[in-house]
Amino acid sequence: MTNIIHIDGQHLSARLLEEAEYPREVRGLARLLGIKCAVAADMKYENRLDIMNRLAAAWRTEVARGKARHYLYDVNRHINLAAALERELNVVGEIQDHLQKQMRERAREIVSIQVGTEAR
Repeated sequence: MTNIIHIDGQHLSARLLEEAEYPREVRGLARLLGIKCAVAADMKYENRLDIMNRLAAAWRTEVARGKARHYLYDVNRHINLAAALERELNVVGEIQDHLQKQMRERAREIVSIQVGTEAR
């Protein structure tokens, strides 16, 4: 049972109030995958890979439903999953680029420290 909160005479669920704190894209991703908004908003690389894998699995399932002409197939869900998967691929790519840049900078620092030590 959900917690009901009364604000200005309106009945609001605690989940709706929690979700209101997050951007629309995060709320949509959370609803699409059935996860919490906090998980969908987490930008850690491992978490983004997990979300991308979940999206890919959900998309494959929806494609299979469509091919089988199953009564649960939803073309809107299919489109939303494909769009979210594409966005997530871009996010993961940006994170990978950032991590590679950090690794190159760190490697240069190590090499410069080692070269400087050897020169003495």
